[in-house]
Amino acid sequence: MGAFSLNLNCDYKSTTCINCGVDIVLRRDYYDKRLSDRVDFYCPNGHAQHFIAETEAQKLQKLLDTERRWREQERERSAELERKLVATKGVVTRIKNRIAHGVCPCCNRTFQNVARHMKTKHPEYVGDTTRDA
Repeated sequence: MGAFSLNLNCDYKSTTCINCGVDIVLRRDYYDKRLSDRVDFYCPNGHAQHFIAETEAQKLQKLLDTERRWREQERERSAELERKLVATKGVVTRIKNRIAHGVCPCCNRTFQNVARHMKTKHPEYVGDTTRDA
């Protein structure tokens, strides 16, 4: 007959076999390892099983990874918006400079009195050149 010894200095954790319902007592370190690596362990009746739920650490890691991806996407989106803003400012400045030099923004002809030309020839043009000048 084999000797059975139980190390009472260890911390133990119990679970129940999903097949036969027998209680399974595992050392805490072994239980935690099986919980994180999801490798099969066996009940006393030989039924293989493994944990399928995520550990708290795995849940937190997943959340952290999601937050990092979201932050990176927002950083990229912000940089793209900044590039678009700079490009738009450049276009506006270029148009203002052309108008200041007497060039019609609609037909690219040069006129001495651009304001009079815009009012008579292009009344549908919505650009207000006097507001920001």
